[in-house]
Amino acid sequence: MGFLGRLLVLVYGAGALMCLMWAAMVYTQKMDFVTPKGAEGGKKAMSRVDQEITKTKQLQTAVNRSYTRWRQEYDDVVKLEVDQYQRREFYRGQLDLIRTGKYQGADVPDPVQELEYDEDETSVPRLLKIDNPIGRKPVMVRREDAAKKDPGEKARWVGYYITGREELRRQLEKLQADTKKNEDEAIVASRAIIGTENPYVKGLHRRIEDQKVIETDALLETVFLEDFITNRRAAAQLFVKRRDSLVARLNELQKYYKDKGPVGGQGN
Repeated sequence: MGFLGRLLVLVYGAGALMCLMWAAMVYTQKMDFVTPKGAEGGKKAMSRVDQEITKTKQLQTAVNRSYTRWRQEYDDVVKLEVDQYQRREFYRGQLDLIRTGKYQGADVPDPVQELEYDEDETSVPRLLKIDNPIGRKPVMVRREDAAKKDPGEKARWVGYYITGREELRRQLEKLQADTKKNEDEAIVASRAIIGTENPYVKGLHRRIEDQKVIETDALLETVFLEDFITNRRAAAQLFVKRRDSLVARLNELQKYYKDKGPVGGQGN
């Protein structure tokens, strides 16, 4: 009985597996003779091959549309790439113009110029006009503390400001060196004035104080000796007058005796 039971289980299992396979085949491979329930007018279902053919036709239509769209987009991309190349050359030339002040090796009077936008361009952000690489309106700059009515001056290229900065740096270094030299000379002069350079030599301040003391002493001595000097001068003037008077009197006497002759007459 056990063997018969196992045999029946095996037979029923094999039959169930065959039924499952048959159901899957019927579901996936529908034939034309199969009429689905509820189909209008008894329309037959399409075979798997027809379904694939129909799907292939739909995909082919989509491929054709995609190719057409790709061609259109390709033409637009080619135009954009050409425009991009031109704009890249324009931007490169403008950058060189601002850096060096030259365009294609030639000097430009006003290299820093205002950018112009395409008036017909509606995209955001708006695109620049690249038809005029030079000859546009120059950019004006002014200091922050300048008056509002002051138009300012034309902006220069970057190299001009770099050269000016280097020149100012060299001038600053020279001024700093001169300032250091003046400071050293001022220190030496200050030491000479104060007298700290040599402790055995008086400084200018000390010498000035000594000169003031000498001047004060001289003034005091002059005041003290003023009366003696005045009296001495008066005495000297009186002595000179008396001397002159005596000399004059002596001259008169000599003249008198000379005119009169020897005393006592001739023969005395």
